[in-house]
Amino acid sequence: MRLTIRDTKSQVGNYVSSPHDLGYTLIFQIGDYIAKRINAFSPTESHPKFVLGLPTGSSPLPVYERLVELYKSKSVSFKVSLASETETDARML
Repeated sequence: MRLTIRDTKSQVGNYVSSPHDLGYTLIFQIGDYIAKRINAFSPTESHPKFVLGLPTGSSPLPVYERLVELYKSKSVSFKVSLASETETDARML
């Protein structure tokens, strides 16, 4: 796991990672990356749904806004997804 600190909610929502594939740099926004993973998911009998953990609070809102844009443009479907709200509490850490 890698911890990346950003100063604003917008920076968190628009954070880009640069994985390397065969020498080429691929750039994905977090929302685009999530959509790509959902679209690539193949349901099976033992794993019929793509489980999407959704953190609460305002920091992830830019990511959710991007996912809504992708949904409205029919770039992603959540029909095979199961959303689970996650609650982060500092007392649990």
